[in-house]
Amino acid sequence: MRISGPNLRGSGIEHDLRRKHPYLDYEQYDFDVVIGSAGDCYDRYLVRIEEMRQSVRILRQVIDKLPGGPINVADWKNMAPPKSHVMTKMEELIHHFIVVTEGLDAPPGEVYFAAENPKGELGFYINSRGGGVPYRLKIRAPSFVNLSILPELLPGCMVSDVPSRAGESGLRHGRVRQMNMLRSIFSIFAHHSCSRSAFRALRANASRKPMWTRSNEGMSKKQVESILGHPTSVDQ
Repeated sequence: MRISGPNLRGSGIEHDLRRKHPYLDYEQYDFDVVIGSAGDCYDRYLVRIEEMRQSVRILRQVIDKLPGGPINVADWKNMAPPKSHVMTKMEELIHHFIVVTEGLDAPPGEVYFAAENPKGELGFYINSRGGGVPYRLKIRAPSFVNLSILPELLPGCMVSDVPSRAGESGLRHGRVRQMNMLRSIFSIFAHHSCSRSAFRALRANASRKPMWTRSNEGMSKKQVESILGHPTSVDQ
């Protein structure tokens, strides 16, 4: 497993990319790396709350050190010109068109950069053969990687515990395919509560009708027992 962020620090491991591999001048700011001890949902919640306070602490230091002047380099061949220039000058209009349609002329090579995200390590691997479009691009989304702890967390718990444990792992459907996530959770419970063949039969029987025709229907206890058999000690 390669979890990071509040899930890792909530278990007492002090790992923060802003301290381990500083970037964007984070080494110049004073803040605490918040860690927990128990590693449960409540501990991860407390870590997230305190990290928000530390973020406010960093922002106040940034505001105090923020210099005046422009925020972009005035190199319109490598950066989109201001809108006022694009609408009034032909040269800036051409530069804007080239930057937007072709991108920056990156040199050949490869690079991996990771930053500390609220949910963990957000990384980008870029392989370039030159030009404005990468040859290969891989995004390391922390929400997807953090799902690797579910097989260790879910066995033995009740179904009602799944939302809190999955939610506190930093799950976001924008970065994790919903059906793949659900299948992994279903397989975990199927492995620990009944045979895989019986679980597939139960799921197939529940999927015979479209969702909109069975939204208010449910399988009776007798139907479930006919597929799975009588409850085992694990189910009880």
